[in-house]
Amino acid sequence: MIDRDYYLSLCIDAQKNLEYYKTEAERKVIKWEYTSGKRYDITPFWFERNQEPVAKVRKQETSSKYGLDESGNVWVAAFDSSTDIIGYRSQDEQGIINRLYRSDGRLDSIQHMTIINGLPTHYVEFIVRMGSTLDTVWHYEEHYKYEDRMLNHISREYWSNLGPRGRQYQVQYNYEFHISYDEDGSLSQIHDNHQKIIYVRMSKQKVIALREEVKTGLVEDAKDVFQEIHRKTGSERLCFVAIYLHQSSSYIYDPVYHPGLERIRTEQLEQKLTPDILWSSGEHPSDYQESIQNEELGRKLERLVQYWQMKNNWWKEGKRLWYDVVQELNLQDWSGILPITDDFVIYVDEEALNVKKGDLAKSIPSNKVDVLYAKGLLSTIKK
Repeated sequence: MIDRDYYLSLCIDAQKNLEYYKTEAERKVIKWEYTSGKRYDITPFWFERNQEPVAKVRKQETSSKYGLDESGNVWVAAFDSSTDIIGYRSQDEQGIINRLYRSDGRLDSIQHMTIINGLPTHYVEFIVRMGSTLDTVWHYEEHYKYEDRMLNHISREYWSNLGPRGRQYQVQYNYEFHISYDEDGSLSQIHDNHQKIIYVRMSKQKVIALREEVKTGLVEDAKDVFQEIHRKTGSERLCFVAIYLHQSSSYIYDPVYHPGLERIRTEQLEQKLTPDILWSSGEHPSDYQESIQNEELGRKLERLVQYWQMKNNWWKEGKRLWYDVVQELNLQDWSGILPITDDFVIYVDEEALNVKKGDLAKSIPSNKVDVLYAKGLLSTIKK
C-alpha cells in the first residue's frame, strides 16, 4: 500500500500553492487544443480500457481544452465540463504529477505516475474530494508489467476506508487487464481477468463481415428466444414482441425481448387508448421477458458494439442493426412457434419510442403497416 501520509502532504501542498503550479504549467504551453471532450490521459490505453472514443480537435474554442508543449506533452488539461476540473502538470526525477482542481480552486485529486527507464511502472490517483484527512481520502493504484518493453499487464486496485480513523483502509476491489499485440506491434486486444474482451482492434472489412454474421445469427436465434417465451406464456396469445433497447450499450448487445399479450391489448382498445400506450411494452407483464439465447453470438455482438463505442456511434449503429434484424423477422411466419394474433409484429422498442412520428413503422414491412392501420392500431400515426 502507498504511504498515505506522503500523498496527503502532496495534496495539502497543492492546495496551498495552486497559483504556483498553475503558472509553472502554463509557462510550458506553446499551443492550445480545443476538443469535443477527453482526448488525452496519463495512463496507458485509457480509452481502449474504458471503451471511450478519443475526442476530436475543434477549430473553434470549447470548454474542453489542452495546453501542450512543443513535444506534445499536456501541461494543462480541462476536459470534463460536467465536473469543471482543470489539471496542472509537473515533472521530477520520479515521474509526472497532475494536480486537479475544481473551478472554485478546491483540490479534487492528485495523479502520480512513476516512470522508470522511460516506462510507466506505477500510477496513483489520490482523491481528497470529501476532505483532506486520512478518514476521508481514497485512492486507485495501477501497476504495469512489460515484456521486451511492451506493456502486457495492468492491475488496478481501489482502496478506501471502511472503519473509523482510517484503521480499516484496504482494497475494495481489483481488476486486471491483459494486453496483446499484432506482429507489427499494434495493439490487438485487451481482456480482463475473467477472459472478457474489453477491446479488440478490427479492420473495416472485418467489422462489415462481423455485422453480417451477427445479423444472420440474431435472426436465427430468435426462434430459440420465442420458444422460451412460449414456454413462459403458455396458451396466452401474443400481439407483439418488443425488443427493448435502452440507451445503454449493454442493451444493444443484450436487449430485452418483451412479449405483448392480446388480452391486455383488447382491454386497451376497449378503453380507446392512444397508439403510444397500445405499443408500450411496459404495459404488459415483465414475467415473460427473454434475452439472446446463443452466448457466443452475444459475445460477438458485444465486440461489435465495443468497436462502435470507440467510433462514438454505438447507439446509431446498434439501432440500425436491430432495425435490420426485425425487418427480417417480420417476414417470417411465427404461428408454428408462438400462439399469435393475425396482426402480430416484432419491433424495436427504443428508448423514447414515438409511435406517432413513425418510430414503430421503421421495424415493420409496409404490408404489415397497412394491416395495423386497417385495425386502428396506427390510426393517428404519420404514414
